[in-house]
Amino acid sequence: MSSASYAAWAAFDVEKELERVDEAAQVEQQQQARQKQVLAKERVEDSASQGAQQSAEILAAQAAVAALKARKGRKKPGNGQPQSVKTLDNADGELDRAKRLQTHAALFSKKHELLQQIMEARRLGEAALHGKEREKEYSGAKKLFQTALEATQALERLSPELLKAEEAQTSLLGLAESSNQHEMGPPAEKREQNSESCKHEHKGGHACGKSCSHGDHPKKEKPIEVLPKANDLMAIITMFYKDVYMGIGTCDLEEGRLAAASEAFKEVLLRDDVHLSAWLQRGQTFERMAAPLLAMLHFNRVVTLIVTSLPAVLYPFPAFQLEISCHLNIASGCLEMQRNYTKALGHCEQVLHLERDHAVCHFRMGQLYHASHSYEKALQHFTTAKTLFSTASQEEHSQTLATIAKETDKCEFDRSQYDLGYLRSLSAQQTSRTTSE
Repeated sequence: MSSASYAAWAAFDVEKELERVDEAAQVEQQQQARQKQVLAKERVEDSASQGAQQSAEILAAQAAVAALKARKGRKKPGNGQPQSVKTLDNADGELDRAKRLQTHAALFSKKHELLQQIMEARRLGEAALHGKEREKEYSGAKKLFQTALEATQALERLSPELLKAEEAQTSLLGLAESSNQHEMGPPAEKREQNSESCKHEHKGGHACGKSCSHGDHPKKEKPIEVLPKANDLMAIITMFYKDVYMGIGTCDLEEGRLAAASEAFKEVLLRDDVHLSAWLQRGQTFERMAAPLLAMLHFNRVVTLIVTSLPAVLYPFPAFQLEISCHLNIASGCLEMQRNYTKALGHCEQVLHLERDHAVCHFRMGQLYHASHSYEKALQHFTTAKTLFSTASQEEHSQTLATIAKETDKCEFDRSQYDLGYLRSLSAQQTSRTTSE
């Protein structure tokens, strides 16, 4: 192997390359999980829309059959004799049924139409929002989200009548199923459940003197359902509201309409108080409003939700990234309010526990120690931050390095003016030099 090859191998940072590979794999895994979640949501939405369309078609066909029966019942027989009272009553009943079925068919048809409007507008809005940086068009995306919001509100206004129609159809199906079960006996699952309801070994009765259920394992808690079922109309409406308001809030935040963004994220939290993205982005909104205390409350909420082991599927990116972001935002809030420096340093320690070489965290700790008049520690963290940023692309972090240099100069100046221990050490060094000379 040539000397150049040895030099290249010696300069190659294996640990850094492994970290880069791990980060790339994590990003890919994150994108795959997000794509899987998006596809699952789209399947639920498509299933709900198709179900509404099928219900509308079936009800329309049933209404047509009922109308034909009513017309046939009112038709006079060929002998010229009038219809019997019973036949006329049956015809009137079929006519009423036909009108009711037509009404229900129109409701389900409207539901299908509104669902299609919501899905199309929201998906186009999200595509515009999550496109490449140069292709992002926030004003156009917001118009699409507002269109989806109007359709969602219309669907919510229609929901009481839709729920009644669905209940009526379910009751009719239930009557039909019960009549079939009466003829065929109980379903196989029920018979099997009854036959297996007691699996204790019986020897003259239970020793405990209690029912067969005594000693059974406790039922496991039902896991949190992230996505609603396709037949749960109100849950689907809530899901649409959350998605649409998140889109509107993000557009308002990016375009600087901070009050409107805060209200949009609040609408999400009113419907889902564990929505991490809404808590995080509302905190960022208050941070840009120069309201650090309100921002800290929101960031604290995110950290609390993550610490309480919220299922990872409820947020779109890894928990540690959210936690790091919120810890640093809380520390920045304390620094801006010029108080609670010890608490802020505790949050920075949490970040370093998650990621030891977090450059921004070291820079923030340098600022906090400087504000706390711990100049030596401040300079140590500024040096560490400068080293970490210097290993990255110089062009990318040139402004950051300039900021670190500026903060370091400030810290060194303040130390030379106010740090009595440092001044004594300088004086002692100067005295020793004079004596030696």
